[in-house]
Amino acid sequence: MSPSRLLTLLCALAALAFAVGAVIALGDRLGLLGGAHARAAGEIVGAESETDSDGDTRYRAVVQFEVDGETHLLTASETSPWHPNTGDDRTVLYAVDDPDDASLLGVREVATVPGLLLLGALASAFVLRLRVQTHGFLRPRAENG
Repeated sequence: MSPSRLLTLLCALAALAFAVGAVIALGDRLGLLGGAHARAAGEIVGAESETDSDGDTRYRAVVQFEVDGETHLLTASETSPWHPNTGDDRTVLYAVDDPDDASLLGVREVATVPGLLLLGALASAFVLRLRVQTHGFLRPRAENG
């Protein structure tokens, strides 16, 4: 197998593996895999702070939400350099059988995986187009005889 065909095959396999992984990650993040999930309206009620080795302070939002009349608190897994605004609304995704198994659902969480999928698709299209232009990858082969 020529090096250019091997490179094309490796790029295709990498794009496929990336796409499958991204779909699985998105499904897990949105609660589409493994058990029933529901959404609840939450409200930021505070923040936890931490200081890194450089002396920079980062914050985790603490969100309160209610399920079946019971109040739950969730501390965000992601940190931010900005202090979250108390009283801001956030959407919480939680496991129906265990509301304490919850995560925040926001634009960043939802848009990251589709954005990466789009980037992977564009990169794959670029590699395929380059392959077609330079090697005639999709041209029919001339018959001998």
